[in-house]
Amino acid sequence: MKKLSKKFLHECFTHTGGELVWNTRPTRHFDSEPRSRTFNKQFAGKVAGATRNKGAKQYTYITIGGSVYSAHSLTWFMYNGKPPTHHIDHINGNSLDNSIENLRDVTQAENNKNIKMTKKNKSGCVGVSLRGDNKKWVVRIGVNGKYKHFGAFKDFEFAELLANEVHSYLGYHANHGSA
Repeated sequence: MKKLSKKFLHECFTHTGGELVWNTRPTRHFDSEPRSRTFNKQFAGKVAGATRNKGAKQYTYITIGGSVYSAHSLTWFMYNGKPPTHHIDHINGNSLDNSIENLRDVTQAENNKNIKMTKKNKSGCVGVSLRGDNKKWVVRIGVNGKYKHFGAFKDFEFAELLANEVHSYLGYHANHGSA
């Protein structure tokens, strides 16, 4: 995030309701007074950015000085005085909710421990699937980048309980696998 600072971002935006709203920006942010007037007339008081798809999720992106930034990274920077070190996790799973309480700076591995259940999941429980040949519920969970097999069971409720216990033990977020 070149040439951005906490002060500069607070001059650009007001953070409200999980969104960044353009402030009336000072002329020094622009290369001419006419550009400053045009920008402020068109954008001041409006929600900043545009929503774009990134994979299966949507994120808000904002252009400042010719560079494009994610709204969640700018929000993090505004509140913490520095850009995120790793990845920004939207705790509640809503990638458009950029309220500071919903953001945390985590490693990719930690971010992977707070994902929604995929549409491909047929069991209704992350880490549990029905094996076709023997009709047993298999518990298989990612550990340090590899899947580990925790057993196969006739009883779905037991497999679900085990998967939830393993997720908890391994430090998966409580929201992991929520719809």
